[in-house]
Amino acid sequence: PSAAPRPPAKPRDALVVQLVHGGRLLGDDDEERRLDELGIAEGAVLHSFVSAKVDTAQKLSCYPHRCTTDGGRVVHVLGMKFPQSSRIACRFGRVLAAAVLEDDGLEGGVAQLRSTAPPHPAGPVTLGVSFDGGATWMDG
Repeated sequence: PSAAPRPPAKPRDALVVQLVHGGRLLGDDDEERRLDELGIAEGAVLHSFVSAKVDTAQKLSCYPHRCTTDGGRVVHVLGMKFPQSSRIACRFGRVLAAAVLEDDGLEGGVAQLRSTAPPHPAGPVTLGVSFDGGATWMDG
């Protein structure tokens, strides 16, 4: 009997394990540091989670650029490549909103998310995107 075909393998760089110690997400700049320099000693508790790997150097843009403080306007966020994730969120200033991946950018080179702007205070609002439920953010 022949073996059943395997599903296509995900690229090895599609997921990343992130470590949290003392309420702080350990980042790339911590990679070359010794554990004691990070405050990690014998018996220390580390938490970890797996999330989609994201190119954080990519530029984000959005349209439209304005909406009322009442919110409710659909906003599209563009980048070069977004990972598939079930935990995508946008942050408008400090207010979180769900987001949906419309195009990952693999074929056309332009990735797109859709979110609805929440009510927020008047004035400029920074936009952030998370693919891990808000543990890490890309700011645009």
